[in-house]
Amino acid sequence: MLNELEAKSKEYGIQLAESITEPVIRAKGAAKRSARKKPSQPTTTGGITAGHVPENELAAISTGIDSCWAKLRKYYKLIDKSPVYAAAVVLNPQYKWDYFNTHWADHPEWIAQAQDSVEDLWRNMYANQQEEAEDDLEDGGNSSLFLPTPQKGISRFDQWVLSGRRAAPGVTKGDDYSQYLGAEELHNLRSKETPPSSQIKSVDLCAFWARYEAYYPSLARMAFDVLSIPAMSAECERVFSSAKLLLTDRRARMKEEIIEASECLRAWYLAGLIE
Repeated sequence: MLNELEAKSKEYGIQLAESITEPVIRAKGAAKRSARKKPSQPTTTGGITAGHVPENELAAISTGIDSCWAKLRKYYKLIDKSPVYAAAVVLNPQYKWDYFNTHWADHPEWIAQAQDSVEDLWRNMYANQQEEAEDDLEDGGNSSLFLPTPQKGISRFDQWVLSGRRAAPGVTKGDDYSQYLGAEELHNLRSKETPPSSQIKSVDLCAFWARYEAYYPSLARMAFDVLSIPAMSAECERVFSSAKLLLTDRRARMKEEIIEASECLRAWYLAGLIE
């Protein structure tokens, strides 16, 4: 999204501010800048030409882009306050640290900071936990580890993400974390080239870590903890709204277990998992 905003800022001649300041002040400044400065040449995007946009609409578009940039920058900086984002990416065997080496290549200090934070999380909370696996690793291919191939064509976001796929070296000695980073569980699917849309497959991370839990018991626990964190709170908000409809005046004394079971059944039914 930041990349798209940068492209639009150039298209509409907007000078984006790097620092996070008062949105209203910055929005007014953006409107004034857009009124003074227009693109020298029309740029066509999605059938709309920036050079032919009326001045009052250009000011509104400029304000929107500038305000959106400030909000995204604010939350983008908050990523550094927790290792969860970096850990979630690294715990995807298709990407690991090569994702950041590709997309953050211009900021090696960001990569070093992320690596330190993820390793601290591993060392302080999971490295010393010795758990015995109950089941041995099942033999066979990796076909069950992947989600169904999307029917629609590859999106621009998919193309951007796939450009960070890794080509890993052989297995290295060490703890779970070190062995995982050097392993080639999915070596046949890692490629620097973007595959055709018909061949794009995403790893089913739950299936992957369940299968390799015997090899990386402590790291698997870390993966289950990190990857179970919702990326957004939208689904939680939907559950709250649904529970409000469930708990009427005549059902105000329902036990927590019944509420949980009812909401789970409702979600599974709407998802088509049960009849």
